[in-house]
Amino acid sequence: PEMVSMFSMLICAGMTVKGAFQKIAYEYEETKVKQKKYLLEEMLYACRQMQCGTAEIKAYEQFGRRCGTSSCNKFSALLIQHVKKGSRGLSETLKQEAAYAMAEKKNGAKRLGEEASTKLLLPMGLMLVVVLVIIMVPAMFSFTV
Repeated sequence: PEMVSMFSMLICAGMTVKGAFQKIAYEYEETKVKQKKYLLEEMLYACRQMQCGTAEIKAYEQFGRRCGTSSCNKFSALLIQHVKKGSRGLSETLKQEAAYAMAEKKNGAKRLGEEASTKLLLPMGLMLVVVLVIIMVPAMFSFTV
C-alpha cells in the first residue's frame, strides 16, 4: 500500500510512469535498510531490465509475474494498460488501488491477530486450571482440619 500511494503521489505530481517507477526503486537502492523489502527489490530488478534494453511493457509484466500476488499483478496490469493506451485516469485508479491494498493489509493483520488469540487459548486455559488448583487446595485442607 505504501508503494502504491507513493507511486500515485508521483504520478499526480506530473512524473511519467517509468520515471516514478525508477524513482521509487532507486531511492530504495540508495537507502537500503537492514530488512529487505522484496517488492522494492523486484522493482529495482525491473528497472535494471529496462536499462539493459528490455521493453517497458515486458519488464512490468515480468515484475507482476515475479511478485506473484494479486495486488502486484493488478498494479502491473494498470501500468501496462497506461503504457499501451495512455489512459487519463491513472492517478484516480492508483488511488483506488492504494485504498484497496490498505484494506487488504488491514484484513490480513486482523486475521493474524485472530489466529494468535486462538493459539493462546490453550495456555490461558492451563493457567486457569493452575490458578484454580492453587486456590482450591488450601481451601480443601482448611475444611478438613
